[in-house]
Amino acid sequence: MIAAARKPQLRYQQVGRLFLLIDLLSPLRHGASVADLHRDACDLSGCEWTTRTITRDLAALETLGIATQTGRPAKWRLAASRRAATLASIAETQLGDDD
Repeated sequence: MIAAARKPQLRYQQVGRLFLLIDLLSPLRHGASVADLHRDACDLSGCEWTTRTITRDLAALETLGIATQTGRPAKWRLAASRRAATLASIAETQLGDDD
């Protein structure tokens, strides 16, 4: 019963991380490494997540066609798609309300 109650909470945390990553990537023209994104996320959220978690979340965004990985060393950036632009706009609106 306890595990079932925690599952939705964990899902909401992942959604929050995904929006934060979209928000962090949206102004970056040339992208950012996982280490850069981890550092920036730590500045905003207090280092709640590991680089492994961020890598998993970026892979999920890539599967959805929102983020893409390019170059060596790998840099992540938003995909040039209407979906990515729309979600970046939503993330900016939602995350900007807390300021």
